[in-house]
Amino acid sequence: MLEFWVRHRKHARLLLVLLAALTLLALERARPNEGLWVADAIAAVTAPVQAAFARIHRGATGLWTIADDSGLAVDALGGEPGVKSARYSGEKLPGEERTLLDHRNMKKVLELLDGVPKEKRTARFICCLCLASPKKVLLETTGKVEGVITDREIGTDGFGYDPIVFIPDMGKTVAQMTAEEKNSISHRGNAIRKLKPMLDELLRG
Repeated sequence: MLEFWVRHRKHARLLLVLLAALTLLALERARPNEGLWVADAIAAVTAPVQAAFARIHRGATGLWTIADDSGLAVDALGGEPGVKSARYSGEKLPGEERTLLDHRNMKKVLELLDGVPKEKRTARFICCLCLASPKKVLLETTGKVEGVITDREIGTDGFGYDPIVFIPDMGKTVAQMTAEEKNSISHRGNAIRKLKPMLDELLRG
């Protein structure tokens, strides 16, 4: 049994692609009655650990849990939005589409950076992953991707802050990239790529 529980379906797809079927099948064989449960944590920097244990100790499942916490850190804003990335401009309004909240969040970042020169608009997406069993934290990894905040939204293929984060190595914003390009450089992808060999070793142990 393998169970994935995430806020964004794209995150689950990325996890499946980057961990690859061999690892998932090995996990299924090694822990046939525990499975794999993926949660999306947003509370704090230590949210992956907190989320994993909160769910387990609350008795929600007895499964191994992967918790995922990610956000945007802008140097000129002292690391903000950071853990507040999903709600930087305020909570989602009743009936409000997620895309509208994304636009509000981006608008706030751009307004706060108004007049800030390009060389000081450095930023990065950060993702923290934690794998925990019902008894303890098993693995933790962090992935990053460095970028620069643009002066306007560019690109339409993405969500969150993708349209305002320009990746110099790719020559485009995250919202202009194909799915394959995003997977190759993304903060979440980098965190998962670090997790995969660690998970393989854990399962062989």
